[in-house]
Amino acid sequence: QDSIVIRLAPATPLTWQALNRVGYRIERYTVLRNSVVLVDKPRIMLEQNFKPAPKEAWIPLIEVNDLVAISAQAIFGEDFKLNSNSSSILDVVNNVTELESRHSFCLYASDLSPVAAALSGLRLVDKNIKANEGYLYKIYPAVPQEYSIEEGFVYVDAGRVLNVSKPMNPLVDFGDRIATISWDCTNLASFYSGYFIEKSLDGKTYTRINKIPITPVTTKDDGGSLYILKNDSLASNDQEVYYR
Repeated sequence: QDSIVIRLAPATPLTWQALNRVGYRIERYTVLRNSVVLVDKPRIMLEQNFKPAPKEAWIPLIEVNDLVAISAQAIFGEDFKLNSNSSSILDVVNNVTELESRHSFCLYASDLSPVAAALSGLRLVDKNIKANEGYLYKIYPAVPQEYSIEEGFVYVDAGRVLNVSKPMNPLVDFGDRIATISWDCTNLASFYSGYFIEKSLDGKTYTRINKIPITPVTTKDDGGSLYILKNDSLASNDQEVYYR
């Protein structure tokens, strides 16, 4: 309730690469005040050259945060590519795949880590807000005359606190010293990029069973449900177990 977080996500690898280099401009217009649309919409330039942090800012965190290390490698690394026998066409394909991989990994790490997102120039926190106002944020290249990249924009009502949906009705199927936890994530893709599962033997103290978030990697195009399944081993078949 004290801030608005803006998450940037360039739509294509080439756009991401170009904006990493030239930076973003991020501006804010006050559109609404006390439920009244303003005729004169005050503008504030929040950032004129917003871009990934310099290498030295990453170094203290790379050793302690895997997601920061992934983002740093995606943005700065020299060996983020597939192996191939050298030929001109394979080199071209490899370079395309490399850039796509860097882009995907960086955006994914930014979904999971606010620190990685901030260092990557993909997360901005606006603390200069008022609950009775509504803001339009516009994001475009810091050098717009040189890049025909479409601007991004989003409207945010500062007085509205976002309440996200909970994963509903998780199921557990038990076998011989194994449990399979599953849940429907069909309608949750716009809220969550990954999930942790926690386990308890007393219903009070829980521990995570997966170190890396579980992420759905497919989508349903036929309108059906998409379930995530995760197996967990059990010490015995006669002990009560809780999952969340």
